Amino acid sequence: MSTNIAIIGATGAVGSEFIKVIEHLKFDFDELHLVASSRSAGQMIVNNLGNFVVQDIETFDFSTITYAFFTAGGSVSRKWAEKAVNAGATVIDNTSAFRMDPLVPLIIPEVNLSSYKQEKLIANPNCSTIQIVRALKPIDELFGLDKVIISTYQAASGAGNAGIEELHASMLNENENATEASTVFSRPLAHNVIPQIDKFLDNDFTFEEEKVRFESRKILAANDLFITCTAVRVPVFTGHSAAVYVETVEDIDLEKLAASFAEIPDIELSNTASSFPTPRLIASQDKVYIGRMRKEPNTPKGVWLWVVANNLWVGAALNAVLIAQQLQDNTL
Repeated sequence: MSTNIAIIGATGAVGSEFIKVIEHLKFDFDELHLVASSRSAGQMIVNNLGNFVVQDIETFDFSTITYAFFTAGGSVSRKWAEKAVNAGATVIDNTSAFRMDPLVPLIIPEVNLSSYKQEKLIANPNCSTIQIVRALKPIDELFGLDKVIISTYQAASGAGNAGIEELHASMLNENENATEASTVFSRPLAHNVIPQIDKFLDNDFTFEEEKVRFESRKILAANDLFITCTAVRVPVFTGHSAAVYVETVEDIDLEKLAASFAEIPDIELSNTASSFPTPRLIASQDKVYIGRMRKEPNTPKGVWLWVVANNLWVGAALNAVLIAQQLQDNTL
């Protein structure tokens, strides 16, 4: 049986990374279709996988597609994902459109494979959630989670190509106090940090902060877990970071935790406090990096972590393609 792939939003920041990840993982497929809005339809994209003409989603035939990766924004997913499923495709959605739907599995292959029950629509978690939960899972297994407090430091590419372009533009804008040049972010991002990602909710948290809270609980099957977050946009092009404080049910053994992290091939733990990871200098796009792991001196149940990963790979394309790879190998 042939395996045909479609990337919806193929010309965006994350969509272009899907192409690289498919090549990197040597994902076995017969046909690859790049799909976008009518504005990008007809565009030629040349890469190591071949030469592709971008197709218009309005006229695209999903009936030939095995796996459809949606990464063009929630409104596109809400309009087209169900149509793709009804046409026979398995949809792996990289937007926030279905993550909070209790009937849609929210999957990190290394964490919660058992949550998948042969559904044809699968949600890919939020970029920051993925790297945070990858770090939380071993702690939960060893000691149990009681409380999690997070501050994220998220790159401009989390807002797509428009975010990257606006950071470039604001770096060139001599008037750092000007707000009229900022349309993607609420303030100019260059030389600045912005404690707002996505819209504010009625409780004054942002939707990004609520996504981290809700999605982490859903993935870990921990509906009552105390978890709270402040999400901050920083003037970094690619790579999210998070300061994560955890309090556990049982006392923490740092050596035991370090040994657990060491057994996970795609997690890399810094050997010393001063060898912490940073977004610019991480060596691999497909690993989660953990540094500054230290016990909270005021409680035997508290531990701090600094968690860094490439948000376009670990936090988006890589996780989604790994889901499809698990499906193809009949291991999910």
